[in-house]
Amino acid sequence: MAREYEYGLPGISFAPVDFRKKKQRIIFYAKYILNKCQEMLVFDDLPDTVPERDLRRLLQLSGYAIGLDPAVTEGKPFFFYGGLGGEPDAYYNPTIATIASPALKFSGTYRIHEQAVVVRHDAWEQGLLPLILPYATMAAETDLSLRMALINARIPSLISANDDRTYTSAKEYLKQLEAGEIGCIFETKLLEALKVQPYANTAASQTFTDLIEVTQYLKASLWNDLGINANYNMKRESLSMTESQMGDDGLLPYIDGVVKSIQTGLDEYNELFGYNIKVRKGSAWESREIEEELQHDAMANGEEEKTDESPDTSA
Repeated sequence: MAREYEYGLPGISFAPVDFRKKKQRIIFYAKYILNKCQEMLVFDDLPDTVPERDLRRLLQLSGYAIGLDPAVTEGKPFFFYGGLGGEPDAYYNPTIATIASPALKFSGTYRIHEQAVVVRHDAWEQGLLPLILPYATMAAETDLSLRMALINARIPSLISANDDRTYTSAKEYLKQLEAGEIGCIFETKLLEALKVQPYANTAASQTFTDLIEVTQYLKASLWNDLGINANYNMKRESLSMTESQMGDDGLLPYIDGVVKSIQTGLDEYNELFGYNIKVRKGSAWESREIEEELQHDAMANGEEEKTDESPDTSA
């Protein structure tokens, strides 16, 4: 018998995310954002034994990857996750990397800068999770609040009854309305026994607006922190070019720092072990960089034209 949610695809389950379980929703959001961030970095000239997806995931989740001397792994280059320790150097950085690989059937400790290279995702080796999880948590909270608001919006009023007969009559009346029929209550005593208390009010629509705005604000703030211009503005009107570009300078430091930090580690790995691995921005991040370069070129050309057209005031 086919399992629920298979929809004719054997072995594939489409079980939906349970909106009532906040933890499940947080994990869903975090993975969804990480999926998009897979396009943040592009690696060139990677060896066949280092899949781009796995190297990128290792850096983003753990904050660093350890490139081991290929001589340890029969001449094939690999990057691992492992422990960092040993006697600190002059700047209190670790000097020993401890790695264990059940798949390759080896484990050991290796000297950093000699047998191993630590490629850091960022200067503090944080990765993306400390940035993504707070937004995923708040997004899950907003989803739960919006779900409750939607459910409460189904209740325009509350009906109370003093006895079973009144309750049955009121229930029948609501069934008739649900079926699209004109409903009525036949006895005056029953009508007098019913009490109707307004429940939903005009504040409900404002609640929806507020929650939607919070959702959009969270999404925009997250992508701005990640280096993508997802403009968010509370104005209920069109934005000028100046307003839409506000905060652009704050988009660049994080992604620029990530690329620089990773390339610094790769340069050391390339020099020690004879490879030429490069990293660069990908997808929307690359488009943003190209756009910035074009703007700078346009500004520079404009300044040059002004200089060339300036009148000659020499005697």
